[in-house]
Amino acid sequence: MSLQAEDRAACEALAAAPGTAFEALYGFLPASDRDYLLAAEALFRSLREIPLSVSEPSIGAAKLAWWQKELAQAPTQGSQHPVARACLAAGVIERLHDEAFRDYLHALVVALQEDSVTDLAALRLHLRETAGREACMLAGDVAAPTESIVATAGAARLLELSRSLSRPDVAHSWLPMDLVARHRYGRNAGGEAREGLVGDLALTALNWRREFPLALDACNTAGGRYLGLLDRLIARRLARASRRPAAWLAARAAPGFGDVFRAWRTARRLPRGDR
Repeated sequence: MSLQAEDRAACEALAAAPGTAFEALYGFLPASDRDYLLAAEALFRSLREIPLSVSEPSIGAAKLAWWQKELAQAPTQGSQHPVARACLAAGVIERLHDEAFRDYLHALVVALQEDSVTDLAALRLHLRETAGREACMLAGDVAAPTESIVATAGAARLLELSRSLSRPDVAHSWLPMDLVARHRYGRNAGGEAREGLVGDLALTALNWRREFPLALDACNTAGGRYLGLLDRLIARRLARASRRPAAWLAARAAPGFGDVFRAWRTARRLPRGDR
């Protein structure tokens, strides 16, 4: 079932925001995959942003509980929310394995309740439990999560979080305290501190991805094909951020022509298979 125009527009506003990896890759996705991936990305973005956007943990927990109930009842009762309707039409809801989705929501609730991230190891664990679970559900690899899928998703999410460092007026509660202390970072910190953070975070993400490389020939589902594209795109962006963090921040992590070429070349190599 194709998406209604209103629901598609709402999903695109969420999932394909300017500068995001999904926006850069959306046009290169196979036509048969686009609705499914668009709805899934809009849903996961709506959920993953909750711990970063609410002022009180109780508010965030209530929002997550609302989403859980809305998605559970949508197949039988329908929904008034455009993203939930899109997920129902595109077949996303039927692929949200109950146990995996509950574990994912629990990880987001835990993130709401924690005051700070102690170190890079704790941040990597959080990304594994959130971004990694998203990717495994997306790729249909819930029963036996592949470390390469988790690494690609975690590295991509870390890159996206790092983009927010171009806005020094924003509080970055996700930053690990050991890096904050190392670079003497604060709300009014100068560019040198932010550049140091970006460089360290980019190297962390690059090393994670290199530790568990993702093979393109294994990317034979809709979610897998997207992750294959994502992996190659973020490799380029992370390398740029680690080498020239000042320029990367000044450009607000905007995509370049090389990103488009990398996505096009990778898309040609991806296998075609079932959703």
